[in-house]
Amino acid sequence: MRWICAVCGGPVVPSEEGHGRADGELAHLVAAQRARAMAVGWWAGAAMTGASALMAAGIALLLWHASHVAAGTIAALGAALALVAAACTFRARRSDQDTTIRLEAAWASVAGELLRARGGAITAAELAYALRTDEGHAEALLAKLSADGRARVAVTEQSDLSYRTVERDDADQAPSAPRSRVP
Repeated sequence: MRWICAVCGGPVVPSEEGHGRADGELAHLVAAQRARAMAVGWWAGAAMTGASALMAAGIALLLWHASHVAAGTIAALGAALALVAAACTFRARRSDQDTTIRLEAAWASVAGELLRARGGAITAAELAYALRTDEGHAEALLAKLSADGRARVAVTEQSDLSYRTVERDDADQAPSAPRSRVP
């Protein structure tokens, strides 16, 4: 997370004060906060079951000389706990990925709103300043908007990339790319 709320600790997308926003990113930010909380829970579950699996393995090794049956039973329990720990780790990573996807969608939503509010062309440097982020992240946001068909890119006289909103008429008249047929 790049910015967090001082009150609740949830993610925030800052922007300049000059334009009214529709707050279209709120759903993504709430989902990101929930996914992050779920990831913390899954990581905690993975740590606890992993530690329990290690303890069971240690106890099984200690019991091996006394009773092979008891040691085998505890080792099987440890193996089951190790599988649960692996499943928890997998779910935690998926929740972390979902958090990242949701946060990027929120940032792209705010960048799109800012682009529409400006009405004209905007560069990555201007967007970075408005959203209080670095130019690389702003360029990635603008490239995502361009790839989604919500912005058009042009090269300025200073050889900078400039983006503008796509008007509905422009989007409707844009030629579609020919689709190849692969057998």
